[in-house]
Amino acid sequence: MKGLAYIILVSLVTVLHAKKKEIDSIKTLLQAQDGAEKAMSLNELSWYYKNSDVDSSIYFAEQALAIGQEIESQESISSAYNNLGSAFSAKGSFDTALLFHQKAFQLITAMGDSLAMANSLNNQGIAYDELGIYDKSLDAYFQSLRIYEAVSTDPFDVAKVLGNIGIVYKKQKEYDKVLEYYQKALSIYLEINSEFGIMVTQGNIGNVLLAKGEYEESIPYFLRAMEGYEKAGYTRYIPYMLCNIGVANDSLGNTQKARKLYLEAIDQHTSQDNKYELAYSYQALAANYRKTKEYQNALSASTNAINLAEEINALEWRVKGHYELGKTYFELGRAAEAYQQMMMYSRLNDSLFQTNKTKQIFELQTQYETEKKEQQIILQAAELEEQEAILSRNRIALISAISAIFFLLIIGLLWKNRVKKKQQIKLQAERLRTREAEINATIASQEKERARYARDLHDGFGQM
Repeated sequence: MKGLAYIILVSLVTVLHAKKKEIDSIKTLLQAQDGAEKAMSLNELSWYYKNSDVDSSIYFAEQALAIGQEIESQESISSAYNNLGSAFSAKGSFDTALLFHQKAFQLITAMGDSLAMANSLNNQGIAYDELGIYDKSLDAYFQSLRIYEAVSTDPFDVAKVLGNIGIVYKKQKEYDKVLEYYQKALSIYLEINSEFGIMVTQGNIGNVLLAKGEYEESIPYFLRAMEGYEKAGYTRYIPYMLCNIGVANDSLGNTQKARKLYLEAIDQHTSQDNKYELAYSYQALAANYRKTKEYQNALSASTNAINLAEEINALEWRVKGHYELGKTYFELGRAAEAYQQMMMYSRLNDSLFQTNKTKQIFELQTQYETEKKEQQIILQAAELEEQEAILSRNRIALISAISAIFFLLIIGLLWKNRVKKKQQIKLQAERLRTREAEINATIASQEKERARYARDLHDGFGQM
């Protein structure tokens, strides 16, 4: 066990050292850069720091934004807006995050960058989800998914949106559908060997098992995900897993162990100023204190959770915070205050889970799946048309080839016949010439004979 811990520690140090080296390299380049190049480097630094030091991420993004506005570079400005949105999302300030992502989307749409549009829509989906606006969240996710499926060459893009859609369905307690989306995402991550994707999805599957009451089974998923985050240096996500493991232990009756994990998670979330996750962790801690009848501590933790949720407008945590506070007041015998908190819970819960909103959420999925089937039908029809066109071209080519061969045969026969006739005419001419020669030779012979006969006759007369 010590050997394994040592290997993990060495791996973590190696990854962090490599990342620090890259950051230092960019910082060195900054000294000699200006204009668009400097803005690009600042945006890269902002992106690097978003998972470890959110304040630094915001600082570098703001510098990049200032340069982009000065040189009127839409690309630099949109990247800076996107980084600012991601950084404020990491802080749990989802209203602000959504505003920056929407600004980025407007510029990206004007530039016509499809991949950047899909990424921005995915980021907007995350913000809407955390704000409890689930119909808009899914609408943004499905738009993002359509674009990624059409233009992206990186399967990671599709997988991350599938995972995010699963998260929304988890909040609707549609666990079978959640696992369906998570498994789709995980199969892609395994195929492309994405360590980050695998560990995130493992953590998400652990959350589903937790929600289904399979507490013991969920813990290994959280531990594997946490180990992956440690190796990758994504310190911001480690307290997420600590709190989830705490909830599992709390549900299994390990109250003190759970409390220790909650406090550790709260400490880490506080250092990273992650208000959203702090609200969640305080709620879990409040329920833990209520179990051991430490009611004052429970009231304090619930109040902290509600205040944080109101500060960042996290409707889901406000709902759960008022419910937990009402239960504590009820156990204290303070009926009026318990009733007040439960009324608040009921009112907020109605706005969070409206029937028509849930219906609209499922309609979005149906619309997406219908469009996908229609696209598949169109694609299949196009493929059939293409195959028919190929068969038609092949038939035409075959007929043309047969016609050409037949034509060549006819030409060949005509040519052969012509050559034969030429040869016959030539042979006849030769025969005529031979016959003529024979006749001429005969005539010549006869003439000679007549001449000789005449001469002999003449000589004879002379002698007589």
